[in-house]
Amino acid sequence: SEHQMYSLLVATGSGLGYYSGIGTKKYGRQVLAYSLLGFGLFSYLTFKGYIDFGKVIGDVESTFDQDGDGDFDEKDMKLLQEKYGRHWKRIICIVSGFVLGFTVAIKVKRVNIEWEDF
Repeated sequence: SEHQMYSLLVATGSGLGYYSGIGTKKYGRQVLAYSLLGFGLFSYLTFKGYIDFGKVIGDVESTFDQDGDGDFDEKDMKLLQEKYGRHWKRIICIVSGFVLGFTVAIKVKRVNIEWEDF
């Protein structure tokens, strides 16, 4: 049924969020260092002119322009809502599950279970 599908999406999102949170706790400093390095490299390439944001913004607007009038406006939003609106329930379920799982992994101390405990 539809409720089972939503429950499965929340459970899947929770699992993904939990393991992402554990990975963040374990490798957080490395990820931060690489992210800062990547941001610095990206900023340098933009400053030197290798990346042109005018072209990027134009490409993004043309992608989201649904009615072909050359700009992204309220009419385009309505067309996108009609086209993709039915997927929002699924997206909300999996994202809420992810946030829940991620928060639990970050806040709760990990319990170490050894094989000898069984």
